[in-house]
Amino acid sequence: MKMFYKTLFFSTLIILSCLSCSNKEQSISNTSDAALMKDTIISYDLENISSEGTEAIVTYKNRIATKAIINIYGETGKIIITYLFNKNIISVQEEIISYTSLLNEDSLEVIPISKISYFIDYKGHFKGKKRIRYTDIFKSFMETVPLKI
Repeated sequence: MKMFYKTLFFSTLIILSCLSCSNKEQSISNTSDAALMKDTIISYDLENISSEGTEAIVTYKNRIATKAIINIYGETGKIIITYLFNKNIISVQEEIISYTSLLNEDSLEVIPISKISYFIDYKGHFKGKKRIRYTDIFKSFMETVPLKI
């Protein structure tokens, strides 16, 4: 009889601990969903744009991309492209920066070369009257980066 109560006691403990674990998992899942509803920042590597590397740092609000900063690294400089996602159009700022020496040298000085602003649609097509020369990486960006998470 004593053995029966011990077995019953330990069985009950195991069942209660299993139930408590599943509640914690649900709580963690709910917390994660709530966190995603706020600001979320995710970094992506973009392939085949630059041999020195290209990264996109994307800010999401309520699971929708609102801003992306793309750094295209080169040996003698870099290009910083900022996408601001609006309802029907994307506002783009592009800045070209040159280095006075190679990246691995100590005396690195950064020199801004040019800065332009323009608009594109969600297919990557330029919008505006005056054609300008710009860095067109939107297709590569869209192949890697989801606009909704």
